[in-house]
Amino acid sequence: MNGELHQLLLLSSAANFYLRTREYRPLEGFDPQVFRLRFQDEQGQPLPAARKEDSLQSWLHHLRKLRCRGVLAIRLDAGVKDRELSGFSGGGQRWALVARFAEFDEIWTADWNAERQGDAMHWNIDYRCRRTTEFDWNADRTDLEKSAGRLEQALTEIGKLADKIGERHWKINFFDPALDLLSGRVRVKNQLPSGYSDRAQRVYAAVYRSWVFGGMGSWNDVPPYSAHEHGLSAEFDACSDALYSAMQEALEAAVNESAEQE
Repeated sequence: MNGELHQLLLLSSAANFYLRTREYRPLEGFDPQVFRLRFQDEQGQPLPAARKEDSLQSWLHHLRKLRCRGVLAIRLDAGVKDRELSGFSGGGQRWALVARFAEFDEIWTADWNAERQGDAMHWNIDYRCRRTTEFDWNADRTDLEKSAGRLEQALTEIGKLADKIGERHWKINFFDPALDLLSGRVRVKNQLPSGYSDRAQRVYAAVYRSWVFGGMGSWNDVPPYSAHEHGLSAEFDACSDALYSAMQEALEAAVNESAEQE
């Protein structure tokens, strides 16, 4: 999965967990020595921090202090060739965090910049805030059952296509296992914090299990040529775009389940 999206989803779920429990947990998989998060207000200033607080803690305390009702992870407008570029830094569907308050909303977007120090590579990740009173949220976007159904259909269709073009190993190793997670045939290891339903956990896990979009060696690499050889390029593009879109929708529905949205 695209690292920027993965981190944003973790931040959303961690924020809602913290707002509900007041329990702070560092982000798993993001070494603070390598991934340096900074949360900045509308003036571009770092959020105030107490002693021994990291930037993530400062953001969480900021949300609690202002009585945040919940944090949404939302898809922004789709760009050109999101699927093809999703495995690269800055590519793929664009997302943002939306912290919801009584009188306004805060939209947080990330800017990732690599920095080399000697032999080590670091990422400076700035989450910048924009306040608005015009954020319009359609709760239908978080219909988990509809999203799960669309994901199931997309996984089934792309699995059939993989058979047709001689790329059956993608079906065996990615698409079918994701369907097993989605249906409950296989036990799911929860990746989201407590407070999410089993259905949300399964949808979330199924997307991660079937994420095949990237660079070299991914579904975007050799399979398009295989589809071309079988005269199925148009079907390949349609099925691939449908799965990528269904994944985005399913992630949004699953990760926002625990956020208060009204």
